[in-house]
This record gives sequence, structure tokens and C-alpha cells, in this order.
Amino acid sequence: MLNDLKAEVCRANRALVERGLVRLTFGNVSGIDPERQLVVIKPSGVPYDRLAPETMVARIAETLRLKDVLTGLVKSVSFAWIITIIAVDRGLAFRGGAAGVGHATTNSVVASLFGIIVLDLAWGLIFYL
Repeated sequence: MLNDLKAEVCRANRALVERGLVRLTFGNVSGIDPERQLVVIKPSGVPYDRLAPETMVARIAETLRLKDVLTGLVKSVSFAWIITIIAVDRGLAFRGGAAGVGHATTNSVVASLFGIIVLDLAWGLIFYL
């Protein structure tokens, strides 16, 4: 059963390449065996042409808690909102033609990174303290 799941996950990961959905080693497909509570994943950094069922990694599903999934969803949506709000604000406020666009873009990126760092700290304190 586990070997079948590893083979299936390996085939699915190779299909990502065939369909042009991934670049280099980025992206993956995982599989779940609910009876054994295992998750089979593609190891990070392994080139797709070197994938074999034996290279797939099986982990206990208990390590993936619902709280972590929900936290990740909340954080990613809030990060997207921070980036959007800052980019729209800076974009609407720019002046000075092409140079102004460049300045507003740089300012937007720096402010967004700072906003994400602060928001990530806040979410960390809320969710994990």
C-alpha cells in the first residue's frame, strides 16, 4: 500500500513537469494514506528527472495539525491584503512620470516587506502564545 502511494505520488510529480506547471525543483504533489495516517511528499531540491518512488518521503500525518493549516491560510490572506493596500496607496499617490512610478514601486515593495514582517510577528504572538 505505501509503495503504491509512493509510486502514485512520483507519477503525479512527474506529470507536473510534463504539463509545464513547475520550474527547476519548485512545486510538488503529495499523497495521503488515511489508514496509516501517513503523508507522502516529494523531497525538496530533488530534480524531477531523478525522482523515483524510493525517493518519496513518508511522514506521519499527525505532524500536520489543523491549527497550522488554518494559521497559514489566515496569514497568507492577511499578507496579500497588506501588499494590496500598500501598493494601491503608493500607486495612487505617485507623481513625476516614469521616475515617480519607479520611486512608488520601490517604496511599495519596501513598505510591504516591513508590513509583512510586523504582521507575521503579530500573528505569531496571537496564534502561538
